[in-house]
Amino acid sequence: HPLTSVNNDHHYTPPSSHIPSDTDESASAAEYQEWPFQGFLKRVTIGNQITYNLEFSLSHIPEHLNVPLHSEVLSTKT
Repeated sequence: HPLTSVNNDHHYTPPSSHIPSDTDESASAAEYQEWPFQGFLKRVTIGNQITYNLEFSLSHIPEHLNVPLHSEVLSTKT
């Protein structure tokens, strides 16, 4: 994907996506959200240990930002 710059005044909030199915009542619904951001993915190598850091800033933070993180994402193992 080509890199694109984002104007700090730009804000885009797409509508949430939900595809109805026959099992909607018994299954949990999925929700999709995205926000433009500028940032860096950094890699530090010390000996055999590699650490990745994601550093970013949002040009506009929604009033109710909910970013669930799974334990696998928070793991420091490489």
